Amino acid sequence: MGTWDGMGWQTWVGGYLWKPRERPTQVRRRLSRVLIRQRFFVSGREWTAREPASPQQPARQTAPTRRFYFTTGDHGHREQQQKQKQQQQQNPKPRNPPTIRLRADDSNPSSHLIISPHHPSHYTSSPTPHLIMSPSSSPGTSRSSSSSNLASIASFTSRNPINLRKSCQSPRLLPAASLVYASKAVLADPFAYADALMYGPDLGCMRLREELAAWLTSVYCPADEAMSVDDVCVTGGASQNLAAICQKFTDPVYTRAVWLVTPSSVHRCGIFEDNGLEGKLRFVPEDEEGIDIGVLEASLEREEALAARAANLKPVYKSSKKYPKIYKHILYCMPSYKNPTSSTMTLARRLALLSLARRFDVLIIADDAFDHLRWGPDSASPPIPRLVDLDRTTAPSASVGGFDFYGNAVSNSSFSTLVAPGCRVGWLQGSSTFVATMAEVGVTRAGGAPGQLIGAFVANLLETGTLQSHLQDVVLPVYQKRHRTLMAAVATYLRPLGVSVAGGGMGGMDGTAAAGASATTGNGGGWFLWLHLPAWCNSDALARRCRDEVNVYIGHDGLYEMGEDAHAHRDTPEAGQTGAAAEKAGYLRICLAWEEEAALEEGVRRVAEVIGKMRGEGKASVRHHIDVRDLLG
Repeated sequence: MGTWDGMGWQTWVGGYLWKPRERPTQVRRRLSRVLIRQRFFVSGREWTAREPASPQQPARQTAPTRRFYFTTGDHGHREQQQKQKQQQQQNPKPRNPPTIRLRADDSNPSSHLIISPHHPSHYTSSPTPHLIMSPSSSPGTSRSSSSSNLASIASFTSRNPINLRKSCQSPRLLPAASLVYASKAVLADPFAYADALMYGPDLGCMRLREELAAWLTSVYCPADEAMSVDDVCVTGGASQNLAAICQKFTDPVYTRAVWLVTPSSVHRCGIFEDNGLEGKLRFVPEDEEGIDIGVLEASLEREEALAARAANLKPVYKSSKKYPKIYKHILYCMPSYKNPTSSTMTLARRLALLSLARRFDVLIIADDAFDHLRWGPDSASPPIPRLVDLDRTTAPSASVGGFDFYGNAVSNSSFSTLVAPGCRVGWLQGSSTFVATMAEVGVTRAGGAPGQLIGAFVANLLETGTLQSHLQDVVLPVYQKRHRTLMAAVATYLRPLGVSVAGGGMGGMDGTAAAGASATTGNGGGWFLWLHLPAWCNSDALARRCRDEVNVYIGHDGLYEMGEDAHAHRDTPEAGQTGAAAEKAGYLRICLAWEEEAALEEGVRRVAEVIGKMRGEGKASVRHHIDVRDLLG
């Protein structure tokens, strides 16, 4: 409500008279007599004023904060900046936010019970939270009472949900502080943020492409030469780029089939189906060395014979001018630490797969992100050569130099598993011709390169070495400890019940490398553990009972595409079967990326409790065959 004084409206704002025609200096002079200290903002800058108390209205001792926003001037902010700087110097903000943990023994870190599991440990050089409070250190608490407190807390946490299925890093492993510094470095630099905040080139941020080429060269150490920036482009993640590849290099009719290695995640099937390839999904089993080449070769020959009888000789819906290369077959795989089996394809099998791909015009799309999550005894040496590197080095020299050499393998990876799931940016590596064609995808041409802003942040992480240090000093040590704890828990609780580690992809039952396993079988890396259940135990029923009875969420083979043959025979395995026949039995998948060590061990113990109940009841089995050796443990 306002009043007219002949010069303009006078408005009461927050108990003070505000005249619209007053200059900012007049307002500041008039309000500087306020006795009650209150906060004001002039052009977004905070300042303090005083006003004398009248006899009719005595000064109040306390008053709520009142904020005025004047945008007609920019006064008083320099003094306020100096005041804030002095306050920060006097009371510096702690660098490391506290995390409260209880522990029973100072000398035994494994006995620590984490009360705040989501502590961002990237603030410290150690992956363990830095601030630990013991019950005995609190006033009025003795050492004798600490054990009872821990017992009560343990009984409470035992009822908490444990998620052994979630494929995601735990929050304390996310490099939030590093991203803060990277974003500040980019957005504070006029030359950097001018590029990061604009539409980017079709192939992505050039700075990120250069850093990716240098980083991949240091990791894989190609024998011939350093990786060229022309062979790398920035993507919106592995899933987004998989859809882009299908849009540019497949035809709904001419492309005969899409091949997936079983067991395979069902989520990517929708990507192929959305690109007109519904009904063309085929599944190939794997053996101890990787994808079964014999089964794949026979299946490819059968598909080619069907295409010849149907006169499927050229693309139907996509012209050669706009789509210069259409592949007859697409094969998606994870050569290293595959989800969910954690298996790794051997070098010999990779070379055989490439030879088969060139023979039948197959494009191999390989997700190699887990190559950077190795902590086993061979982690210091370079990983197994990727399919994309082998495709370049083993192809005929005349073809590699040609402008029409698209190759038969690309590396499609993402920073979601290395930085954070919300970091929707990745990279594609292939031949220079293939990468240049990816710049012509319609969605890229229309909206520019995906992940332009976050790509600039990731480029800063690579340039400064922050991402490399985060992986080596924080992430990998944590995964290694969790893997050791998980394997020990499996050996203690599950092995007596007839549960075994399938394939030895993550090492032996005691947490070490599997006996006789070579450096190419995938020891010590990735996120997953694939467990083989005894024949009498149904994985679907077990997962439901774990969820309902002990509050544990666990992955099982029912969540993955096992192939038609596996589904047809999974209920009738024969005793003592191994290899392909054993793949028809039930399986569990445990992911070590989300839960902490204590939760992993407790989760395995609860799963063993449910399996023990199922064996004792004799009711949960839906299989017709029962192995006596499984019943005897």
